Amino acid sequence: MGFDIDDAAVIDMARGWPQIEDIEVMTPTYHGQGPVPRVTLAALLAFAQYCPRLAKLRIVLDASVVSVPRAYVCTPQSTLVWLDVGYSRVLAAPPVAHFLSVLFPQLSDLPTDHNGERYPGADGMHLEYSQAFHPIWKEVETLLCGGEASIKEL
Repeated sequence: MGFDIDDAAVIDMARGWPQIEDIEVMTPTYHGQGPVPRVTLAALLAFAQYCPRLAKLRIVLDASVVSVPRAYVCTPQSTLVWLDVGYSRVLAAPPVAHFLSVLFPQLSDLPTDHNGERYPGADGMHLEYSQAFHPIWKEVETLLCGGEASIKEL
């Protein structure tokens, strides 16, 4: 069982652990329970800003809306190469790929919990999330791996 967090909690975590290199943030949705995650893509800005050594991040978030505060300026974080999005909600690959490529230019690996393979006891919600969102996350990954040229074409 995980816990329910929001963007403010993620910001506090990132500020509190500036030297972290690998972190796993699980929420109830990660286990097929609870509502859509309250953590959004915008929360990833905190990891980019406060965690310069972070290379691996496992987090469930709602990437259905790509919204960043206009006044927010963040230097790209170049050590994150692996972002496990679990059963994260996503609706459109191009804006998410663009956001991630600007924030984490070295990011190339985006695993998901497709078909409940990682958690054999996956219930129907796991499979529903997996079937709906996995292909879109794989499209995001393909755009990221295509390099800056692919992202600029978006």
